[in-house]
Amino acid sequence: MRTVKRARFRRMRRERPGKSARVGWLRWMTVAYLIVVLLVWALIRFGGDVWSAPTVLLFGPRWVLGLPLLWLLPFGAMSDRWILPPLLLTAVVIAWPIMGFTLAFKTSARIERRDLRLLTYNVGSENNGQKPELNDIWRLINIARPDVVALQECDFTADQLAAMFPAYHANVKFDTCFLSRFAILTIDTRNRDDFDAIGGSGIIDRFEIATPRGIVSVLNLHLETVRKGLEKVVARADDARSAMRYSIAERRAESRMAREWARRAKVPQLVAGDFNLPADSAIFRAYWGDLADAHNRCGTGYGFTKYTKWFGMRIDHVLFDSNWECLDETVDYSLDQGDHRPVIVDLRLR
Repeated sequence: MRTVKRARFRRMRRERPGKSARVGWLRWMTVAYLIVVLLVWALIRFGGDVWSAPTVLLFGPRWVLGLPLLWLLPFGAMSDRWILPPLLLTAVVIAWPIMGFTLAFKTSARIERRDLRLLTYNVGSENNGQKPELNDIWRLINIARPDVVALQECDFTADQLAAMFPAYHANVKFDTCFLSRFAILTIDTRNRDDFDAIGGSGIIDRFEIATPRGIVSVLNLHLETVRKGLEKVVARADDARSAMRYSIAERRAESRMAREWARRAKVPQLVAGDFNLPADSAIFRAYWGDLADAHNRCGTGYGFTKYTKWFGMRIDHVLFDSNWECLDETVDYSLDQGDHRPVIVDLRLR
């Protein structure tokens, strides 16, 4: 019996150092993983749309940062309980500040108090050769029943919209369509020839409408995309860095001009459309940060509005000034022909 116990004790002593080394290595790897995730978040937050490399991270698939959790969480739970706290902290950082998760508590009673429902939707981008038709837009509007509709990449004519939506006042500009149940009093469209000449977008249309609570301003935007710069990076082109720098400067100029155009309003204002900017972009925060973001105020989840084959992100926004209270924000996933999704927001004037 003593011989058996001694043999077991010697075997345990031989095995313990190896197990201890594995646990120590796993702890260091877990801490290093947390540091890397925090570093990536800092690069996205403070370098996205400032420098080229962080801008690639800003517009890239952020969910890949969570892949190591699929192995580390179950392995850590079985091997060492001290590994779980830093792993859970890492998961929270990825889910919340990096991926942009939000949580709002809403009730139907609050939503019924709305003064205005706004729908914004980029309808023109194709996904697998398909894009929404006018009948699809009619079904969407017939179900959502918005008071104001701001469409981007819209190639419908004014006659088509008037025939399909007789209850709305319609206006069609280059690339955009605007529908309002309320009378349109003012149309203030910026000439985009300067941005068009350099290959940009710069589509900025401002409308003043007469709601039962008073006149309000709605800015319908479609700003330039980062796609051309990213394509250079993916292709490893020699001029990829300069292309990204040019893209940042061009998109910054468009946001600056659009924000100046929005400030022309002397009434409560709303800004809606395809900004082609995530909310943590330095450009977005610099020029739009003084306005409230509907998703951050009354949305729930990630609110992705743009999809690629591998990931989604939120680049379509509804913003408002201090005259408004946000009651509800939802992203409608019933239309999947294009690569954007409609955003519907309920608002109330204070």
